[in-house]
Formats: sequence, C-alpha cells, structure tokens
Amino acid sequence: MNKEQYHDLLETIEFRDTTTDKDKSYAQDLLKAFGLFEIQSFYKYSKYHESYTRDIIERNVFHLSPLENLNDPAEHAFGSMTVVGDSDHKIPIDEYGNLTEKRFYKYLNDKKYYQASKLLKENTLICSLTTEENSRLMWAHYADNHNGICIEYDALDILLHTAAKLAPILYNNEAPDVDVSDQISFLKSMRKVSFTKQSSWSYEEEWRVSKVVLDKDYSNLTDSEKQNIQNDKDYTFKPKSVTVGYKMKQEIKDEIYNLCQMNDIPMFCVESVQGYDLNRVPYKQ
Repeated sequence: MNKEQYHDLLETIEFRDTTTDKDKSYAQDLLKAFGLFEIQSFYKYSKYHESYTRDIIERNVFHLSPLENLNDPAEHAFGSMTVVGDSDHKIPIDEYGNLTEKRFYKYLNDKKYYQASKLLKENTLICSLTTEENSRLMWAHYADNHNGICIEYDALDILLHTAAKLAPILYNNEAPDVDVSDQISFLKSMRKVSFTKQSSWSYEEEWRVSKVVLDKDYSNLTDSEKQNIQNDKDYTFKPKSVTVGYKMKQEIKDEIYNLCQMNDIPMFCVESVQGYDLNRVPYKQ
C-alpha cells in the first residue's frame, strides 16, 4: 500500500454512510493498512519551552497548532476550483448549533467556496510528526539548531486515538485542485488539501494529525479557550523517549533529565560523531 491508497481508505472512513456501513470493520482495515508501513514511532522536533516541555513530559500534553501558525505560507494551498457536474442541494443550517458552523454551511449553500475554504483553514488544528528518528535537517530547522528536543511517541498509540485524522503528507509539485460540484466533493477536496505539501518539503517525511474544530466554534473563542482545544484532553500521549540536542545548556538538560526520571521516560542526548552521522546516546548526568 502506498500513501495515496492509504488516503483513499481514510476518505472512505471519514465520509462513510453510517446508516448502511454499521457492520463493516473499518477499524480492522485501518490497523491492517497502517501496519504495512511498519512505523514503530513518530517523532516531534521542537524548541525547548519551559512550560510546554514540562507539560509534554509531566502531563502527556499533545499540542495541536492552528494552520496559520505554521512555517509554510503555502499551507492549505490549492490550485483551481472546478465544477464536475452541478448540484443545488442545500444543507439545513438550523441543524448546526454554533455560529462558526452556521457561517461555514451558509457559505457552502451560497457556493462561496473561497470563503468556506478560508474559514475551514481557520478552524483546522494540526500536529506535525515525522518518521525520521535522528535527522540533521529536522534538528536544525525545528529543534532550534540543536538547542531543542525531539519527543518520540508510540505510533500505534497515536493511531488508536486519532484514527482517520492521522495521515501521511502527500508531496507534489502542483497544489491540488478543488472540486466544488457539491458539498461532499468540496469537503473531500479540502481534506486532500490539508494533507498535501510542495515537494521541496519531502525531506520531513511528515505524518500529521489534522482535526477540524468547526463544531467547537473555535473561531469565536478567546485565546485561553482556544488553548484548551489545542491541548485536547482526548489526545494525551506519554512520550516513548525524549532526546535533547547537543547544544542545549547543561542546566536545562539536567532539568529535563529529572522530569524524565520522575515520569519513567528514557532520555537521550545527540552527539556529533565522525563523518556526517549523528549519534543518539543515553543521557548521563
């Protein structure tokens, strides 16, 4: 199975007809398909932050970030919007309970797809992960030039809690087009947009958790209320290990080591060795 085929399966799961597919074991299909990638761990490279890093180690916080906060200005970019057959189906807006959802589905009913895509982007949270265990580029670009950390997570644990919201990034030289024939076609297209990046980013080997929070009325919340949704209590994962960069200050390494010891998490430190390789060794005070 390749990544495109995996996305096809996830699309089937996300947009299944729950009235007719009740007996089909999509969970079993998902586990089998994911197993074919033979991924044991995901890794999260980041800067050291006094409170966030402590929260990750002590409270197993798994932080989701708004798309607009990411470092790629072309996140959520798409090509043209095309109509492959037209539909006048209208979504009954009164069924939705908050202002953000009502506004979003009114845009769809009025065929204002650019406005709908913008609102969807504002209400999408993600956490970017990689399968790269000890990447020089990831240490340099995301982990504060070796002053930061790399958190290892159990891949199956994340899959079991996030299901179809976890998927690999598809790298392409062209942004995907969006089918605006009807609401479902639009939503399927925008799902692909969320998981597609330009090919120059392919070194990241990214998998991401992407969660749409229209139902939380995210756009209309205060910053503190948004923070509670970004640190979703349904997504708490104990790190499998913590690795610190070789440039990190000694006192910070020792502080993180003590936190790891208290929470029974192995800790490693990166060392630069002969040639181009980086070596990850158990940390010793």
